[in-house]
Amino acid sequence: AGWDPEITTVTGKATYTARFTETANPYTVTWKIDGFEVESKYDFGKPINIPNDPVKKGYIFNGWKCLTDETIEIAEGLTMPAKDITIEAQWIEAEAQIGDTLYATLAEAIEAAADGDTVILLKDLEIERITIGKTVTLDLNGKTLTGRVTAEAGEVSIANGTIIGRLDAYDLSTVTLEADANVQGQIVVWGDVNKTPTLNVYGRVSNSGDSAISTNGTDTSAPIINIYGGAEVTSDGIAIYQPANAVMNISGGTISGATAVYVKSGTLNITGGTLNGTGAAAEYKYNGNGANATGDALVVDNCNYPGGAPTVSITGGSFNSANGKQVAGYYTDATGELATVTAGTDELTVPE
Repeated sequence: AGWDPEITTVTGKATYTARFTETANPYTVTWKIDGFEVESKYDFGKPINIPNDPVKKGYIFNGWKCLTDETIEIAEGLTMPAKDITIEAQWIEAEAQIGDTLYATLAEAIEAAADGDTVILLKDLEIERITIGKTVTLDLNGKTLTGRVTAEAGEVSIANGTIIGRLDAYDLSTVTLEADANVQGQIVVWGDVNKTPTLNVYGRVSNSGDSAISTNGTDTSAPIINIYGGAEVTSDGIAIYQPANAVMNISGGTISGATAVYVKSGTLNITGGTLNGTGAAAEYKYNGNGANATGDALVVDNCNYPGGAPTVSITGGSFNSANGKQVAGYYTDATGELATVTAGTDELTVPE
């Protein structure tokens, strides 16, 4: 830079040419990544080096955004504008994880899961409904899933957390509620003709205003319900309601409700466990669309339901009723009129 020629003492007419040296004018790029900031400088028009995708635990990287000029797209080939810019990493909080892979939604994780995978819930979540049709473990990871979960096929284990709402064991599924899992709401075991949905309960099921576990009286499937040691099933109504042609096996656990267990059809085998009737004593009334709690621990109601007359075998267990009978049996004719009380006892002695 300077004059050409160099200016000295001027003694007459002369021509001088100004010479300029191009000087770079660097601008700053500020990268904002999860609360940290890193600066880099580039000359105008020079290519900007875009960092590798950053990693944040429990989040999925969702690209870069220019905060100072949203018209600038952050992609390969980006060059430095004639101004400072700030670029921030964008994130999506993952709802679920399989192995090391994060998924933006629980539905996406279920869809991607292979048989035998464990789907881990990463946050408390509210859903409308999710359907599972494969053999997976849904690890709630200490979190709460609010909504409806329907298992329609495969062996589905629910573990380590809480479902608030409804859990369906449907059609060809086998659903296991593990000892560390809790359903606050209702489990319904049902399906189409010739299907055998199965429910295994080791954990806790509680409901208010309705049964905690139920089948469907018009169901054409053949549900199986197994209640094992350590299970807790409670309701301020009927804790377990079986109107379908189902098989229920109670080998352990504690079942408590205004009536603990109410059976209208199918088979009930009791070899252990405790049934507590906690409700007020109430006179039997035929109900063609449900059942009424009577305060009894166990009610066997032969009332011409579609599934046929119930069959009950009791070879173990404990039966307690605060205000009613330990076991009460009722038979109604086709008109719904109470014909006979086929069984009823305040003191049940279970054979050795």
